[in-house]
Amino acid sequence: EQRRVEGLTESEDSDGIPTVAVYGVTLVGILIAGALAYVLLAGGGSAAEDVKTEPHSSGSVHEHGTMNVTIDGRTL
Repeated sequence: EQRRVEGLTESEDSDGIPTVAVYGVTLVGILIAGALAYVLLAGGGSAAEDVKTEPHSSGSVHEHGTMNVTIDGRTL
């Protein structure tokens, strides 16, 4: 075992993979997971959730004026 350990440098782990690469891949994974969590949890939601679903004046009648459509001089 001593012979195997002597050949390693401080920048390599026991499998011969550079430690910097392991930390780099881990950091990128954490950043991607954090961005995905932010988009799904904090940035998600729709505008419909922000609007109250209860009517603001339950006894009133909501009306619109008439609408006339004319295409090529023909009124529909």
